[in-house]
Amino acid sequence: MIRTPLRPLARILEARRKGENPDAIERENLRIRHEQMRDKARSRAEGRLLVMAVVFFCAFGVIGARMGTLAASEPEEPRAQSTGASIIASRKKTKRDAAAADQVGVAHATADQHLTAGGEVG
Repeated sequence: MIRTPLRPLARILEARRKGENPDAIERENLRIRHEQMRDKARSRAEGRLLVMAVVFFCAFGVIGARMGTLAASEPEEPRAQSTGASIIASRKKTKRDAAAADQVGVAHATADQHLTAGGEVG
């Protein structure tokens, strides 16, 4: 954006020649610049408000549609789901694996003791 000078020399010299106050030119240019800045900020704020209104309207519509579909559906009793069964089964499997690992570890430890004592693994 090209900014116009607040005190353009040509207008200042012409105002002095006519006997007018050159400060009035600067005040007028500042007023115009501030009006443009205000208009730009206002249009930006109006755009943001419009976006927020559309988002709010969409969210309100989605919630209303969901409530409508729930109200139109047939009510039914909730069913109990046994999600714990799979957890219990995995725990039992983990315990079996740990017990097997312990037995293998004991066998290795026993074999190591025999080897260090000079015995044979049998």
